[in-house]
Amino acid sequence: MAKIDKWEINSAVDTLIEAQKIMNNKKLLPRVKRAFVEKQRAMAEAALELKVAAKQKHMRDGK
Repeated sequence: MAKIDKWEINSAVDTLIEAQKIMNNKKLLPRVKRAFVEKQRAMAEAALELKVAAKQKHMRDGK
């Protein structure tokens, strides 16, 4: 099992605290949810583009 240092734990705790603040902010939450979905979509599109590019390279190389 990988060793987790104190900095990583503190960073994770800070992230959770910020997330809790957002969850409790009724005005901010919808905007954050929308941005999260948009970012997920962009990441999925980028992953698909990488997959397609890898397949095209594989086909070009004749493997």
